[in-house]
Amino acid sequence: MGKGIGFVSCNKPEDVTLLSNLRIQVLDKISSIKPAKQRPDVKKSDLCITGLSLNACEEDVKEALAHSLGVDNSKSRFNVIIPRVNCPLRTNELGLVRTEMTNMLSTLSRPDHFRLNVREYKQQTVTANAFATYNDADMCEDVANKINSGYSYINGCKVRAMVDYKSSVHVKGSLFHVLKQDINEKVEMYQTQCQSTTVEIRSLKSGHYSLDIKSNTLQKLAKAKIAFDKLVHGEVLDEDVLNNMQVLFIAEGRAKIRGIEKLTGAIIILDERRMQITVQGSTDSKDKSIELIKTEVLRCTELRETKFSLKGEENPPGLMKALVVKYGLSFDKLKTETGLSSITLNFRYHEISMSGKDDALVKAISIIRELKESLSNAKTTANACTDLPDCPVCLTPIDESDMYRLEYCGHAYCETCLTTQVRVAIQNKEFPVSCAVEKCDKGFVARDFNFQIRNSLIMPSELSRHL
Repeated sequence: MGKGIGFVSCNKPEDVTLLSNLRIQVLDKISSIKPAKQRPDVKKSDLCITGLSLNACEEDVKEALAHSLGVDNSKSRFNVIIPRVNCPLRTNELGLVRTEMTNMLSTLSRPDHFRLNVREYKQQTVTANAFATYNDADMCEDVANKINSGYSYINGCKVRAMVDYKSSVHVKGSLFHVLKQDINEKVEMYQTQCQSTTVEIRSLKSGHYSLDIKSNTLQKLAKAKIAFDKLVHGEVLDEDVLNNMQVLFIAEGRAKIRGIEKLTGAIIILDERRMQITVQGSTDSKDKSIELIKTEVLRCTELRETKFSLKGEENPPGLMKALVVKYGLSFDKLKTETGLSSITLNFRYHEISMSGKDDALVKAISIIRELKESLSNAKTTANACTDLPDCPVCLTPIDESDMYRLEYCGHAYCETCLTTQVRVAIQNKEFPVSCAVEKCDKGFVARDFNFQIRNSLIMPSELSRHL
């Protein structure tokens, strides 16, 4: 029960002048408003209201003040405190109130549709605060309207319901530090320009962050959440927005994306399953990254692509192996010599795919043909007549000291060629790794990888970094 007085703090300074010395109706009584006397030991208040009904609560006063000014946003415009008379509490008062509140809400909705939290009593300010959380906004509004229109009471005290709409946006710690300035600016914008919606930044024990959004209407909450979702989740590029974007999902394209990340400071995520590219970061870094991505795709689509077979009767055994030995798996030296844009090796089909301008392609094919002629001239009769099995990668007979047989299918490989095939699969993320023998689709097993690791041909970190 109140003492018949209340204290008001106005969030808009002009309201103090407009409300001073007014008389307003709160519930069934006329109350007077005067400037509050300031005391050094008491929290500052702007106005003092006298003559309040003993049953009046803070929300009743806020609504009356807003009505007198002809405004709607009473909740964010005023802070009201009504001192109350200390009253004796029942034994286990908090538990009893929780039970009564649960029963009331269960009657108005359903027990499994809400979560209830009843706060400890503060006898001289409010009787009690309780928070009921609903996932269904319409049901929450319906329950609040029923409580306010039905004059619900608990332990002789009137229950008043107010609806707040809440949501949150989760932000990874690494992304938060990239977006910190933009997030702080948007939070400050809501604090200064949209007092009906509040946003708080909360750090989590996991090192990540939560942006807690609260508003007095569902529409304003949705608008704020969409704004922060767009900021956090970034821009999504798909094939409807960016044609021929698949050129960025090969090894050379991924390397270009990493370079754009370092240049702009943005975070770029390639989703090959959905064929989407997500760009996260500040507004400037996102815009710059998207422009560079579009430029790279346009550059790649202007190039021609050709495939060159490295096996067959017209090609000598060992051509693919000779190329890898001379230029390495990434073919960086060959790209430098010719000006090619990208080179991809398909071990299973013994093909090399090259893209670039016409003169670069002609030069690369000429180099491969020169190597091919060199191998043909060096081929000996001894190699042709040997009974040793041919390696499915280099197509040359395998020396017994360099032979390895796959665990599953038993086909023989040169150890060097086996290592090269595994490295290419890791580099291009082509898993599972299958035997290169024609018409054999048996996959590599753990023992095959362990052999590589045990003999220091492949480091465990290479597998863990790319898998």
